[in-house]
Amino acid sequence: MCCFKIKVIPDTIAVNSDLSKSDLIVIGTTNLQLITSWINPFNDKLS
Repeated sequence: MCCFKIKVIPDTIAVNSDLSKSDLIVIGTTNLQLITSWINPFNDKLS
C-alpha cells in the first residue's frame, strides 16, 4: 500500500507554481469532464 502527500490547489495557484517535480490530477469544471492522472516522467524520484 502506498501513501502519498496530496495537495489540492486551484488553477490560479497552479499556473504560477513550479510543478515540474509533481504528478498531477486535473479535473475540469465544464459540462464534459475528463479526469486523468499520469506519473511525471521528469521526476526521477518516482520512476
